[in-house]
Amino acid sequence: MIQFEHRDWISTISLKGEIMNENNEMGGEIAVVGGGIGGLVAALRLVEEGRHVTLYDRAPAAGGRAATQQKQGFFLNQGPHALYKHLAMHTFLTERGLLPSGKEPAISNGKALWHDKVYNLPGDPIALLTNDYFSVTEKVEVGLLLQKVMSFDPQSAAFTALNTVSVKQWIESETKSERIRAFFTAMIMLSSYSAAAEIQSAGRGLAQFKSAMGGVLYLDHGWQSMVQALRDRIHSLVASGQGGYREVFSARIDKIDVVQATGKRVVLSLHGQTEPHTYDAAIMAVPPAETSRLLADQLSPLQSQTLHSLVPARAACLDVCLSELPQKDMTFALGLDQNVYYSVHSASAELAPSGQAMIHLAVYLGPDDKEVAAHQYKDALYAVLDRLQPSWRDHLVQERYLPGMIAANAIHTVDLENSGGRAALREGVSGCVFISGDFTADDQMLVDAACRSALMACDKVLAGIKSVVL
Repeated sequence: MIQFEHRDWISTISLKGEIMNENNEMGGEIAVVGGGIGGLVAALRLVEEGRHVTLYDRAPAAGGRAATQQKQGFFLNQGPHALYKHLAMHTFLTERGLLPSGKEPAISNGKALWHDKVYNLPGDPIALLTNDYFSVTEKVEVGLLLQKVMSFDPQSAAFTALNTVSVKQWIESETKSERIRAFFTAMIMLSSYSAAAEIQSAGRGLAQFKSAMGGVLYLDHGWQSMVQALRDRIHSLVASGQGGYREVFSARIDKIDVVQATGKRVVLSLHGQTEPHTYDAAIMAVPPAETSRLLADQLSPLQSQTLHSLVPARAACLDVCLSELPQKDMTFALGLDQNVYYSVHSASAELAPSGQAMIHLAVYLGPDDKEVAAHQYKDALYAVLDRLQPSWRDHLVQERYLPGMIAANAIHTVDLENSGGRAALREGVSGCVFISGDFTADDQMLVDAACRSALMACDKVLAGIKSVVL
């Protein structure tokens, strides 16, 4: 396995296939700000095109929210992570032969928590027919509604119109059954990591739910395996003479300026350094607040307003590592009257020593939920564990509580869908600084939005460099 130094690593391979700008300087030198999945996707894509990339991150190592902690043989992601099959990130990795090993979880025997009772979760057509949560009439209604959702064409005018109504408004217009409303609300929450039915776009929420029905993967050894696969490929390309790559971790960037002149136009100032660093272009792959801070008054009013108005999706996460799983058939549960999630990820992926178990639990937080009530969420997750795995404390190896994890930097709200703000963000600044992140892509969410937006930013960078050459 290739190991990278944690600070200021630079390739000794010179840039091949040089592109000359108007001052006869070497073009294609690009800064990528942010070392999470989006930043690494951008860096790999640019190196594939022979560009010289410098990646900056304020953390001491790459990965961002995809970083995995390894402790006592357990692999702990930062909350429950699932890679959606056939969407942007899965496709990007598969096309390059980089998809880490993993397995699709089985939820056919999952449980639904409803008013202090445990029911069989209608997670597939067979479970829908045999579950004890819905009445016979409700089963027929749910089957027809699922068929309607799965037949939606995201490109159709009817589907686009759903972006003007919230998830709550849509489901209330479709059924009067309290249990059906709770089921669809919970499934959209599960697939989008967002408990915001009152403000979340029905169109985007349903599209994500439809994507989830195509399957997800839990990755062996956590999402760090995906981070390492991307970095290993970058190193391999550079070692073979393709492009150049440099990583600077623990980097404190004070500001990024754009100068309207020929030659290198992006000026990046690092804290404590008198000499600025200049680049032909830059891709921002950092959270909205950091993007706003670094670009400041260079943003347009709509871009600035959009960044400040984004509503993040958050979750209170509890990771529990057990020496063995007491109730071995109790591997998945979803709260239908409360925003709770329970899944034994080690039942599908290699995340625990043999015979042991790693459980992810989460409370999906609403936009108005406050982190000051963090202990209350932890108590709620303990209550779920006590119900599903009554003797779990007898087998406890370790636990970790993350009270306010950011699951996504922006909920796809009705207001955001109709503001044009994300399109404005994707336009970037002065034709040479481009903004990516899970908050900028229209058609996908979570890591898939981060991946897709990073690739779109790369396309703009590469087109801009070619235009200088031409």
